[in-house]
Amino acid sequence: MTGKPCKVFNYTRQKSYGLAVPSIDELKIKVDGGTAWMARDSMVMDTDVVDAGFSLWVDLAQQLKQDLASVILMSDSDLQMLIDVSHTDLASTLGYDEKKTKDLQESLQRYLDGKEEERQSKEILQLYLKTMNSGTENQEAEAGDLDVPDGMEMDVESGFLSRTIMVLKGKTVPETRLSTEDLQLVVSRGVEAMEQILGWERSRTLSLLEACETELQKRLEQIQTVQCIRSNSQTDSSQRQNNTITQRNTAAQRDQ
Repeated sequence: MTGKPCKVFNYTRQKSYGLAVPSIDELKIKVDGGTAWMARDSMVMDTDVVDAGFSLWVDLAQQLKQDLASVILMSDSDLQMLIDVSHTDLASTLGYDEKKTKDLQESLQRYLDGKEEERQSKEILQLYLKTMNSGTENQEAEAGDLDVPDGMEMDVESGFLSRTIMVLKGKTVPETRLSTEDLQLVVSRGVEAMEQILGWERSRTLSLLEACETELQKRLEQIQTVQCIRSNSQTDSSQRQNNTITQRNTAAQRDQ
């Protein structure tokens, strides 16, 4: 389907993310500022779940091979998939030796653990504030403690993977568990659309979109920081090489 290019705005329609895309499919391959390396390739869903799962972790590994900073863009389930896969298979895909691959998987686990600790801290603070405001103890367990199955099928009406919908509805601090692509999609849909998709009241949906936008901005800032560090490192390296060449040329002229 074709049509006029459209920009992606936040849920208030006041802030543009700088994207102009003709369709939701194009959104999946374009990320803020046109940085193509941040894109996450679309995946064709097969009826064979095993094949789909295999192709997914290989795709994630390829992203990791191209740029280690891509871990910032991945969801918790993506990271867990890379941690759980055999280090031998992962090493083969990445072109690393097995020791380096094991170290990488351990680093991914520590990163995932750190995200979980951050979530738990937020949950404790939320429960404390809730108790202080209501004057009563929390009467029901958080739905976020429930296990969410690997829902790889696409929900036709919403355009989200069923797994994404389950995370949004059933997990605490869901914005920290989603991939950057999913966060972009949630924010771009706006409050009214997400109200219908989730079946929530407006205030709850608004809070979710605010959290998703904050998390999205945080990740984009992290990516920009990584890019800046790399750019400075490359500049310093180039400058050192130029200085070395200049010194050698000067020494050669003196010898003549």
